[in-house]
Amino acid sequence: MSRKPRSDSKLLNLPDEDQAQAYDAVKRLGYTKARLWIAENLGVKVSTGALHAAYQYWAQQESENRILQAVTGADAILGAAADNLPRIDQAMEAALKQAAFEAVLTKDEDGLTKLTNVLLRIQKAALDEKQLELQIDRFQFDAAKAALDNVATLKSIQSDRSMSSDDKITAARRKLFSVIPEDGE
Repeated sequence: MSRKPRSDSKLLNLPDEDQAQAYDAVKRLGYTKARLWIAENLGVKVSTGALHAAYQYWAQQESENRILQAVTGADAILGAAADNLPRIDQAMEAALKQAAFEAVLTKDEDGLTKLTNVLLRIQKAALDEKQLELQIDRFQFDAAKAALDNVATLKSIQSDRSMSSDDKITAARRKLFSVIPEDGE
């Protein structure tokens, strides 16, 4: 003797599209009117209790899907920026992921804009740091070249006993760099 399927099983065993319509009907109409709508449009008669149990299941699934989408969205946002971001510590990375997760989960466009601006500022700071490194490297290269080009003059400045150490440094700087800042600049 086969048992009659439980009425909530009827709802949960409907095709996905029909389940989505039933879930939407409960959200729009409430349980009483949704029961009637489901019976008329999907051909399934269920009790209010069974509909409530199915609704709870669908709501939980929707919540889990939203969270999964938020995690995926946050990972995608930071993943896309990762190649252009400098090395950031784990705490900062975790904070950025959390901010991205919350912005995606709540569909907060202002939060996403702010997060994008933070990521752009981090990228700009990294580029500025790289540019500074290149400028330092260029300065060191130019200074070494100037020193090699002026070895004889620098040796004569160094061996001049009439000059103080500070005067020797000033004279060497003038020879190597042409223009040196005045005191206090």
